[in-house]
Amino acid sequence: IIDVLRRAGVEVTVASANSGDKLQICAARGTKIVADLMLDDCAENHYDLIAVPGGLPGAEHLAEHPVLDSLLRDQAAQGKLFAGICAAPALVLATKGLLLDKTATCYPSFQQSLEAKEVDGAARVVVDGNCITSQGPGTALDFALELVEQLCGVVKREEYGNVIVDIGRGEAVLRRNEKIGRESYRPNDRIRVYIKDVRREQRGPQIFLSRTAPEFMAELFKMEVPEIYDGIIEIKAVARDPGS
Repeated sequence: IIDVLRRAGVEVTVASANSGDKLQICAARGTKIVADLMLDDCAENHYDLIAVPGGLPGAEHLAEHPVLDSLLRDQAAQGKLFAGICAAPALVLATKGLLLDKTATCYPSFQQSLEAKEVDGAARVVVDGNCITSQGPGTALDFALELVEQLCGVVKREEYGNVIVDIGRGEAVLRRNEKIGRESYRPNDRIRVYIKDVRREQRGPQIFLSRTAPEFMAELFKMEVPEIYDGIIEIKAVARDPGS
């Protein structure tokens, strides 16, 4: 899942729930992963998506972690994306009441006890609003690709030079003057964009995107330059000539 997200250009933070400052995580089948930081250090951070892995006893440890509890509850309350796979939907998300109004799935042996509005035991991945759940190791790739689709805009069509982008829970507009140079897009292309403006209108919120905004360049630098991401280097201003 981590690899798929990073290959799609998504900035991923892997957090460890181990006691002390032990960054190395030992997964359920003995696979060792080195986290980026401790979960305790994430308390003041904000994320577009929080994805919780399964496996035992890891999911049980995550369910008991107070920082993750707070992060998940805030994420759900703000309507932001949260996700779980394998045992996590049942042991982590459901135990916090986050699935009571959601259709969800999880590892088959937990499905009978899954506290959700509805359990879809046949689906490999279930998306209900801002919640994404999946069954287990055999559906991990489907789960990862769905997370990419939710996080990265997918081009649907072009209208009079404006690009209509599917952002998972609705559509947004990349206007022709917010595109870089002579960029062209085809349906189903995945693109990285910056949400420049959200306007509340009678027909609902209208979301406008940009690939030329200075803020877009600043966010790209944060993804590519570790010193900027870690706060060692601060971006004071951005000046650019998009497409040059």
